[in-house]
Amino acid sequence: MGIADEGTAVGAMVRPKEHIFLSEKAGWWEISESDGLERHEAFNEPFQRRLAEWEAQGKKKRNDVGDVQVDFSVSGRGEASCRSKEW
Repeated sequence: MGIADEGTAVGAMVRPKEHIFLSEKAGWWEISESDGLERHEAFNEPFQRRLAEWEAQGKKKRNDVGDVQVDFSVSGRGEASCRSKEW
């Protein structure tokens, strides 16, 4: 789930183009029926086809990459950095 708060955003807000993974949505979270955006229970159909093509080509899925170590830090100026390295 992702939430963007227009009141605290700096610059222009990126507008969503669709709702995905509605099957995983929290039961208490309401999504307006009048927003005009497409709705999908999982990935949209074009992306599901791309995933199938990648799998047919032997490309790894994200959950097939193995263990990954992530180092996350925030500087004194509030700048965040993240580094990852396979174990």
